[in-house]
Amino acid sequence: MLMNPAIASARLLGFATRRGLALPLSLFLVYSCAPLNLENSNDPGSRTNLYLQAINCILKNPYCSAGRAGGSGTNAEIAPTFRYAGSPYTFTLNLPISTITPDVTGTITTCSSNPSLPSGLVLGNENCVISGTPTVNQSPTSYEIKASNAIGNSKETINITVSQTTYTIGGTLTGLTAPGLVLQNNSGDDLAVSSGASTFTFSSSIASGANYSVTVQTQPPGLYCSITNGNGTANANITSIALACVFAITRNWGTFVDNNDGTVKLMGNAGTFGGQVYTAETLTWMKCIHGQVWNSGTNDCTGTGSGPTYGAITTPYCSIADESCNDVGTKLLNGTGTSGAWSACESLNTANAGAGTNGKTNWRVPTKNEFKLLIACTNTTVISNDLGTCPGGSPNPAINSFFPNTISSTYWSALTYVGNTNLAWYVQFTTGAQVSYNTKSNGLYVRCVSGQ
Repeated sequence: MLMNPAIASARLLGFATRRGLALPLSLFLVYSCAPLNLENSNDPGSRTNLYLQAINCILKNPYCSAGRAGGSGTNAEIAPTFRYAGSPYTFTLNLPISTITPDVTGTITTCSSNPSLPSGLVLGNENCVISGTPTVNQSPTSYEIKASNAIGNSKETINITVSQTTYTIGGTLTGLTAPGLVLQNNSGDDLAVSSGASTFTFSSSIASGANYSVTVQTQPPGLYCSITNGNGTANANITSIALACVFAITRNWGTFVDNNDGTVKLMGNAGTFGGQVYTAETLTWMKCIHGQVWNSGTNDCTGTGSGPTYGAITTPYCSIADESCNDVGTKLLNGTGTSGAWSACESLNTANAGAGTNGKTNWRVPTKNEFKLLIACTNTTVISNDLGTCPGGSPNPAINSFFPNTISSTYWSALTYVGNTNLAWYVQFTTGAQVSYNTKSNGLYVRCVSGQ
């Protein structure tokens, strides 16, 4: 049964008033007040049909839907708008970012980015909040963020850069008096350092947390530069690497470095020299002969006595010309018997209340082959063969110039001559430097070595 039109109109107007639609409905009702001949509810021209259409329109209107959902409808009545503050953004690789929350008007139901944000960053789907930890580097890139709801959408463009925190690698230099020094970091990033430089910094920085390893790629001529604190992990700019350059002499069999403390370091090479096969080893030699004293002021051996010996003394290999002072297997001095040569070097080990000399407690008489490495022939590419002399002659004394105040004479080695165990090998640092053997009970000079 059809409702009385007047009653239906009143009810409809009340319904519309409660939903804030009184004015549009009133206009509609006024328009529909003209008498109609057709009253079939399915007839598009009938009042009943018009009433039903009006009610259907009201009930399907999004404003009404929002009201029925319990809210005022304010946020859903418009497409969302939003804005990020602070763009462009620069983030650090593998470090969490501070959450970025946009100012929003309206309600966001979905949020997207074109292109996708850098890996590790998250875009909130219903609020467009950006958070997370970037895990890849990203050059400056524009991102279009779109916020949408049922009414429409809006877009905001931001710019994001992701980069690593990097640190410089460098340090200080002393004693660089010649050009030619080339440094490397991690086997690359070559850095040529000028003569006289006191600091250095590699051109390439490295990422935070990365390891660095600084080495000398090329030594400057006449110098040897050593590195302290050359390895580590970069958590700040590195300035603690220290290079100290000292005078050096390089030969085929190794590089001699003056330690400026009364000792000379030989970094030996592997190969065949003077008829003998050598493995790579590092030896530390006393600059002065047994009995002499190093003069720190002049870096020579004039600390006691007067020239030309400056306190140097001779001593026997063994008090008896037999094998009582050496190992019968290796033929090397071993501290048995009475050996002035052995005692000369052992005194360096017991010096300073047992702390040794120059921080070492393994001083000894050098072997024949070790001692040969100190020979300086006129032809600096060779050394003497056993029982031979320098090809082409030698200066006098025939010894590396890092050993000042050396007496032109003979010096004991630790090795017994197997052809006659009453004899031991010596090296003669005179013109025509010679390697030969002498009676063990005779007094010769001694120079001590520390190493293998």
